[in-house]
Amino acid sequence: MNQAGIASGHRAFCVLVSVVACALTMCGTLVAQSPDVSSHDDFIVDETFNDLGWLPDSIWQLPLAHPRTPRFQVKQIWDENGDSATDISAGALIPLFGFRFNDRVITQLAVTGAIFSRFDESGDLVAEDYLGAVQLQGTNEWMQWRVAYEHLSSHLGDEIIESQSARRISYFRDEIVLGASLPLFENGRSYFQFGQAFNGFDDREPTRFNS
Repeated sequence: MNQAGIASGHRAFCVLVSVVACALTMCGTLVAQSPDVSSHDDFIVDETFNDLGWLPDSIWQLPLAHPRTPRFQVKQIWDENGDSATDISAGALIPLFGFRFNDRVITQLAVTGAIFSRFDESGDLVAEDYLGAVQLQGTNEWMQWRVAYEHLSSHLGDEIIESQSARRISYFRDEIVLGASLPLFENGRSYFQFGQAFNGFDDREPTRFNS
């Protein structure tokens, strides 16, 4: 497939993710912040928490400190020269179905859609990243975990490039991600995530790890 075909395919994927993110916004009442499940016994007996069946509450708590965590946010930033930019992100994690292997292990199938945009002072779109993922997430007595396929498509300066009739180089990254979350602190959690890219990545950085 030529470069134009690849770019068209990724743009179609980005449009799909945009639609998903907007749908998630409209269905925000279905997305509830999961309670503290550091004690699985409390988690099991919490009658207000629906972890099984269709559209359950999520048992994977999102790491909000990570810059690519799906969320709804508007942020103003300034550089050392006083120039400002506006970051806008929209997205969410939606569990589709939850099932139980035994009394202590719960697993869910979930999807993620998110858009991360940056606009300069004049309102021009400077950069935009699209994230889509399908994952299995679960919990037992002492930890949460996830196994995911993630697709990231990045668009840096597309409007400027297209206005000058230049050819845009498509950047995307497909990877398998393993994640774990442990309640190491009384009022917080520690996250560990490992990603291995297998398509569309920079050969110098096929592996990533964050915590």
